[in-house]
Amino acid sequence: MNSFYEQLSDRSRKRIALLVDPDGYDDSELNELIGYINMNPPDLLLVGGSLLFKPIEITITALKLGTSLPVFLLQTFDIFIRMRHISLNGILRG
Repeated sequence: MNSFYEQLSDRSRKRIALLVDPDGYDDSELNELIGYINMNPPDLLLVGGSLLFKPIEITITALKLGTSLPVFLLQTFDIFIRMRHISLNGILRG
């Protein structure tokens, strides 16, 4: 089986990503969202937002534990420096 990165580079198949904004929900809604994600999973999850008032680490950890999908951080500013202990599949820089 190809690695996820090899699968992503295969342009013969379209991919669907879901953007999760940590500021867009509370904890109970996050659990509900994870349930929906598992019912109809996209190919990958993107986590980020323009302002990020809530700790992004909580969202990333919940998504990693609650799904089997790759999670990428949308880096809008240098927040990943404080997140070295979080297991991400990658960081997309704008």
